[in-house]
Amino acid sequence: MELPRHLKESLKDLGFTEYETSIYLSLVTEGSLNAKELSKKSKVPYSRIYQILQSLIDKGFVQRDEEDRPTLYRATPPMEAIQYAKDRYFEDVNKKAQNLLDVLNPIYIMKSIPQKLEVFYLEGSENCYMKLSELITRTEDKLYLASGSIQVLEKYYDELKKLRLRGIADIKIVIQKDVFGIDYENSSRFQKYLELGTVKITPFMFGTMVISDDGKDSFFAFKKFLFTDGSFTGLFSENPVVGSIMREWFNYIFKEAKEI
Repeated sequence: MELPRHLKESLKDLGFTEYETSIYLSLVTEGSLNAKELSKKSKVPYSRIYQILQSLIDKGFVQRDEEDRPTLYRATPPMEAIQYAKDRYFEDVNKKAQNLLDVLNPIYIMKSIPQKLEVFYLEGSENCYMKLSELITRTEDKLYLASGSIQVLEKYYDELKKLRLRGIADIKIVIQKDVFGIDYENSSRFQKYLELGTVKITPFMFGTMVISDDGKDSFFAFKKFLFTDGSFTGLFSENPVVGSIMREWFNYIFKEAKEI
C-alpha cells in the first residue's frame, strides 16, 4: 500500500530514523509480522531488525507478542502512540525548560540592572483569604502550600480537593507539626490531607506560603502578632522572579520537613 510521502516526513520530525519509519509503517499497513517477515516488508536488514524494534517499543510505537512463536510484532494504534509521543515530548520540553530557568534565572537576577518587582501588600484576613482562594482556583499545573495555621488549612481543604478532581496531581503540602495536636497522625482532620498530595510535617512554620505553577503566582500571609485582633496580613506577587524565590524557599522547607 502506497502511503503519502508527508507521513514519512512527519515521523522523521518526531525523531524517527529512516529504518524506524519503514518498520512502523509496514506494521500499520500489513498487521502483525514476525522479525523475518518485517525485514522483508520494510527492507530493513535482518541484522538490524531487533535493535530497531526495541527502539520503537521504547518509544511506544510497537508492541511485542511473545506468546506466539516466532514472536510477532504489531503497531501500537496510531492515536495511542501519537498521544504517548506528545506527552513524552512536552514532558521532556518542560523538564529542559525548568532546568534552564533554574540555572539562568539566578544568573540573570545577579547580573542584570536592578528591577522594580511588583509585590502587593494585603491588609486584613478577608482580603488575604480572597487572594488565596483566587490563587488556588486559577492554578493550572501544580500547587505548593506550607502553613502553620489551622484556619487556613481547614478553610481551603475543599478548594484543594477540587484541584485534585480537576486532575492536578502535583500538590505538595507542609504542615506545622502541632497544628492538629500531638497525636496528629491518628487525627482524621489531618489524615484527609494525605489524600490531596504529598504531605510533610515541619516543627515550626511562620505564616502561610502558597506558590502556584512554579511561581506564576505566589503569596505569603502571617498573623499580625503586634496586634490583639489576630488578623492576617499578606504579600502577593505575579512576578516570576519573586515566584522563583518563593519556590526555592518552599523547596528548602519541603526538603527538610518530615515525611509521613
